Amino acid sequence: MNKNYAGLILGVIGLLLIVFGYMYIWNNIGEKTDALNVENAALDEEVTHLKDLADHKEQYLADTEAMKQENDEIIAQFPADVKNEDEILYADQTEKSYLASITAIAMPGSNVIEVAQPEPEATEESEEVTEEATAEEGEVVEDTATEAAPSTPSIMLYQTPVTVTINSTYSQMKEIVDAITADKSNKKSIDMLTMNFDEDTGDLTGAISYSMYSLSGTDKTYTSPSLPGVGTGTDDLFNTAERKQKIAAENAKAAAQAAASAAERAAAVAGN
Repeated sequence: MNKNYAGLILGVIGLLLIVFGYMYIWNNIGEKTDALNVENAALDEEVTHLKDLADHKEQYLADTEAMKQENDEIIAQFPADVKNEDEILYADQTEKSYLASITAIAMPGSNVIEVAQPEPEATEESEEVTEEATAEEGEVVEDTATEAAPSTPSIMLYQTPVTVTINSTYSQMKEIVDAITADKSNKKSIDMLTMNFDEDTGDLTGAISYSMYSLSGTDKTYTSPSLPGVGTGTDDLFNTAERKQKIAAENAKAAAQAAASAAERAAAVAGN
């Protein structure tokens, strides 16, 4: 092999190395450029979103304050709790305020009302992959991501159903229904109303089933109802001392009456 032929081969090899090297570098630069373009596009979208938030900042703050005020107004309509004494007291106040006659009351207890929680908007980062993924080597692997457990709401809504048997006039019944549905401080709703006309009195007789609502988890605290003129608590739960004295007095009175009767009978027998 002469020197010219060897030089030609070395030149061709060098040229091929230059071509392959150029293609390898160009491909790497192209791939990196494409990756940067994708990243820049994502950053441009984020910048646009942030700019939109900044442009509407005052409007968002105003809307947030309005929603907070509306939320506070709604919460203000619900007490912190509803207990048996509240149910009885409301029925008693209804009877006295509208001159109706409530002859019976049923109080089955409170229960939680499930309120649907708003679902967060799905994003590309938060979406769960449900399909199988394929590894680079071609191996099929299962996705092991698990969905996060929903958080428990801090505010719970309770429903306390009440049913009363009531007698009233037609006008009184309308006023009672209006009062139940229009109460803005202690939220209520009517579940069922059954009324019949009483031929003897000319009034209405029947039953009203209504629900009293409460919210737990708010800043409100439960306050027991105040009953002016009614004492609470006692040292003698069954009033045994007073009742014992009364029983002893009645027994003594009965014994005295029996002795007097016996004396009268003895005097009558002696006179005969």
